[in-house]
Amino acid sequence: MDPLLTQMRRIAGNRLWDAGLWAVAIVCLVRLALALPERAHRIDLAHYYTSSRLLIETGHPYGTDLTQLYERFGFIVPEDIRQATNPPSLLWLFVPFVLLTPGQAFVAWAAVQALALGAILWQTKRLLRDRLSPRAWRFLFLGILISHPIYWHFLMSQSQLLSAALVLTAYAWQREGKHWRAILAVMVTGFLKIFPLILLPWFIWRSDTHWRGRLNRALVATAVGLALVGLTGWRLWVDFYREGVPVLSFWALHSWNFTLPSFVIELTSISTGSSAVGWLWAGLISGLGVITAAYAACWRGKQDAEVEFSLLCVAMLLGSLVTWGHYLVFLFFPVAVWVARLTAQPTSGKLFYCALTLVLLSIGAHRHPFLFAHPYLRVLVNWSPMYGLFAMGVALARELNAPAPAGSASSAVADGRSDKRLDF
Repeated sequence: MDPLLTQMRRIAGNRLWDAGLWAVAIVCLVRLALALPERAHRIDLAHYYTSSRLLIETGHPYGTDLTQLYERFGFIVPEDIRQATNPPSLLWLFVPFVLLTPGQAFVAWAAVQALALGAILWQTKRLLRDRLSPRAWRFLFLGILISHPIYWHFLMSQSQLLSAALVLTAYAWQREGKHWRAILAVMVTGFLKIFPLILLPWFIWRSDTHWRGRLNRALVATAVGLALVGLTGWRLWVDFYREGVPVLSFWALHSWNFTLPSFVIELTSISTGSSAVGWLWAGLISGLGVITAAYAACWRGKQDAEVEFSLLCVAMLLGSLVTWGHYLVFLFFPVAVWVARLTAQPTSGKLFYCALTLVLLSIGAHRHPFLFAHPYLRVLVNWSPMYGLFAMGVALARELNAPAPAGSASSAVADGRSDKRLDF
C-alpha cells in the first residue's frame, strides 16, 4: 500500500477529529440560529412574500415596484432588486405563506428548507447505503450542516434546497424504474427554477432503451410543460419573460457568481473595456459547451447512472448563467458519490485532489481593496468555486471512462454495495 496513504489513514483515524468536528458543528449551528432572526424581514423571504402578495392582490406581479409592499409589511427595502423576478410557478407556491404574517412565514419557510435538507440527506444515505462507514457518514453529514451553502441558504431564505430535494427524489425514482414520476418531478422543479430543466434530456433518455419510448416520453413531457404554463397563467409567463428575465439578466451580468459564463463575460469585458452585456453571447456559448461536453461524456462512457447524474448536476451549475453560493446545495449527493467511489479505491493523489476541490468549492468572494485595484486578479481569485466545479466535473468524467475493478463501488452500482472501502 502507498506509505503516504497509510499515514493519511492513521491520521484520519484519530478520534480527536470526531470531537473537533462536533464542536465546529455546534458552533456553526448556534451561529446560524443567532443570525436567523435578523434575516426574518429581508433578503429573499421578503422578495418571495411581496411578489406573491402582489400576485394575489392584483394578478400582475411583474414590472411593478415592490417598495410600498416592503414598507407595508415591515420588510427592509433592498438596494438592488425591487421587482418580481421569480417564475409564476414559484410565486404560486409561496401563496400559502403569504396568508401568514411575515414572521410566521419566515419560520414556516425555514421549516420547509429544513425538511428539504432532511430529504436530501435521507435520500443520499438510502441510495448509497453501506458504501461509506458509519463514521464517514457522520463526517459527511456534519460537513454538509456546517458548509457555506447551507449557511447562506438559510440566511437568504432561498429555494434551492427544495429544488435539489425534488431533483434527487426524481433520480431515486429513476433508479427504481419509476420513470414517469422522475420526469414529472424534474418538470415541476424546472418550473420553479428554470435551470434544472438542463437535466430533463438525461431523464428522458435513460427512461427507455428504444427511441420510440424516449420520443413518447419527450412528447408527453412537452404536453405537461404546456399544461403547467396554462395552469400557472400564460399571461404571467409572458410578463415574466418581458419584465422579470431582463432584471435577472442584468444582475447575473453585474454580480459575482461562480459559473463559467460569468467568468468569461467578466474577463472579456475587462480585457476589452466594453460592457458585460455585449459579451453575453460568449458566456452563453461557453456554458452550453460545458453542458454539451458533460452529456457527451455520459453518452461515450460506460452506463453508470449515479455518476452521470452527478456529472450533469455539476455541469448544470458550471454552465448556467447564474450559480450563487447557495446553489451549491445541489452538490451534496454528487460529493457523496465521489467520496464513496474514492474510498473504494483510494490513493494519496486522489485524496489530495478531492480535498483541494472541496476547499475551492468552500471559498467565498473577497472584497479586499487590493483585488479591486487589480481587475484580472479580482476575477481569478473570486471565481475559486468555479475551479472546484471544473475539478469535480473532470473527476466524475474520468470515473465514467475508468474500468470498473472487481469489488469496487463502480461494479456495485446496481445494488448499491461495495466490498472494499477506505474505512476511516
